[in-house]
Parts: sequence; structure tokens; C-alpha cells
Amino acid sequence: MDVPLVSGTRCTLRNAEGRIVRWYGTNTDIEDRKEAEEELRRVSGQLFRAQEEERRRIARDLHDSTAQHLVLLAAALKRLQNSASARGPKFRPVFSEAQELAALALREVRTLSYLLYPPMLDESGLEDAISHYVEGYGQRTGVQVNVQVSPHLDASGETRRWYCFA
Repeated sequence: MDVPLVSGTRCTLRNAEGRIVRWYGTNTDIEDRKEAEEELRRVSGQLFRAQEEERRRIARDLHDSTAQHLVLLAAALKRLQNSASARGPKFRPVFSEAQELAALALREVRTLSYLLYPPMLDESGLEDAISHYVEGYGQRTGVQVNVQVSPHLDASGETRRWYCFA
């Protein structure tokens, strides 16, 4: 026999002496609401996993493709700078600036890739990833941050990982 989920409210009517003379109450079937809440939790979990996978894919693509192209660009600029026809004094500042811009773009792409989905999250777990993330933040910004991770943190929870790094 299934017992329905209900939510009830009640109130009392008291006389002048404070004694209860009547009870009023309602019961509402909340089974549909509970099922809808469970479905919302399930769909939210699917959305979080899809977002995490998309972040992972974009980070991997940035690292494996765009960053590699920038490395090749920097190498090509260096070869061009060293070529005989480009050794004139008027070209040196142009090549230096182009190399600096390529190096800057490479650092930014690597940082963005890391910030989208820290590789340590899968490799070493949540606690190490948080510590490494905060250490990098301190190096990039000059802000000193101390991290204490609770021993009660459930490091295996995908939702918690998403909240920490999203």
C-alpha cells in the first residue's frame, strides 16, 4: 500500500478562557511537487555535467590547438628574425614586439585553458586542485591567499567540483 506524501497545516480556535473549541486544518497532496523537485535535481545534475564536459573540451582544445599554433608562430618569428634579409636595425624592434605579443598570447591562452578546467582536478583530486588554483591566483595577482580544505569535503562530488571552479 502506497502512502501519499502530504503537507498539513492546522490552526485552533480558542475561547475567551484560552481553551480550544475548534480545530481547522488542511492536508495537501505534495507527491507531484516532490517528483518535480527530484526531476529538477536530476536535470540540474545533467546540466552541470554537460557544462563541466564542455569546459573540459574547450580547455583541451585551447591547449592542444591554439597554444601549439602560438608556439609555432613564436618559433617562425625567431627564424625570420635570424634570417639574413631581416637583420637590419629597423626590423629588430618589430620582431621583438611580435615575439613579445606571441608570448603574451600564449600565456593568456594557457591561463584561460587552465582556468576553464584545471587538469589537476582529474589528476590529483579536488583538494590539490584548489590549492594549486589558489597558488596560481596569488602568483598572477600578487594577493596572498591561505587555503584550508575541510576534511569533510566530499572530493568525489561532481557538483561540488563544478561549484568550486565555475
